[in-house]
Amino acid sequence: MIGTPATDVILGIGAGVLAKPITIPGLGVLYLVPPIGLLPIGRIPATGIRVWRFKLPAVFPAPASIPLQALIGTRLSNLHMLEVR
Repeated sequence: MIGTPATDVILGIGAGVLAKPITIPGLGVLYLVPPIGLLPIGRIPATGIRVWRFKLPAVFPAPASIPLQALIGTRLSNLHMLEVR
């Protein structure tokens, strides 16, 4: 994720992608279908780039497409899809 250093980042994991995204004044466009899991992943470092690594368990069902969207400070990111094969 790219942002201003020291900005908090919260990752949203959605149950799907909204057919009609919702514009939220001051935040941007929300693409995720509720329920949305929220995972605080720390702050943007001095480089301005936050790298987040994780491993899925071997028993994770595949194939799967998992919609992700971050709240970086007070702005929503674009929609990203995690593709599990």
